[in-house]
Amino acid sequence: MKIPFNSQKMQNFLLAVGMSCILLGIYFLVAFHSAAETGAAVFLRFMCLAGVGMLLLFLSLVLVKSFLLVYVGLQLVFFGILALVIDSHIVRAGLKELWPVLVVSAGVSLLPAGLYRAKRIKSIYLFPGIVLVFLGLFLLPFSLHITGISLKKFFLTFYPLAFILMGLSLVVVFFYQQTHRKDFPYMTDDSELVQRDSEGAK
Repeated sequence: MKIPFNSQKMQNFLLAVGMSCILLGIYFLVAFHSAAETGAAVFLRFMCLAGVGMLLLFLSLVLVKSFLLVYVGLQLVFFGILALVIDSHIVRAGLKELWPVLVVSAGVSLLPAGLYRAKRIKSIYLFPGIVLVFLGLFLLPFSLHITGISLKKFFLTFYPLAFILMGLSLVVVFFYQQTHRKDFPYMTDDSELVQRDSEGAK
C-alpha cells in the first residue's frame, strides 16, 4: 500500500530525515575543520546532547506541541554543538571560558520557542531573549580574558554605569508606556491578547 506524499506520516518522516541530516552535516562540517581527531567518543557526546535535543524538537512539532520541549530541545542542540567545537579543538578554549555562549543560546532559544507558542513575536519572549543575548556577549570577552581586566575589577570600577543604564531603561520604558499603553509588555496576559485578536477579526 502506497502512502500519499501529503500524508501526516510521510511529512513526519521527512521532518525526521531533515533533522538527522542537519545533525550529521554539523558533525561532519566541524570534524572536517577539526584540529584534533574526532573519534567515536566525540560523536557519541554530540549525539547524546544534540540528538536528544532534536528528538525533543521532533516530538514537540509532531506530537506534544510544547513550548518547554522546544526551548529545552534547542538548548540541548546548542550544548551539543558547543561540546563538539570544544572537543574538536576548533576554539582553543574550554567550557570554563566559553560558558557565556550558553547564556547567549538561552536567549536565542527563547525567541523561536516563544514564536512557536504564540505564533508571533511577542515582547514577553523578545525582551528577555535580547537581554540574555547581550548579557552573554558582554560576559564573553571577560571570560576569554580579552579585555585585560577581570569582571570583578570592572564592576568595582564602573558599577555606577549600572545605575545609569538602569535609570535610562526605566525612562525609556516610561515613554514607551505613554505611547503604547495597550501593548506594553506584561500589562496583559496571553488570554486577553487572544481575546482581543479574535474580537478584532470579527
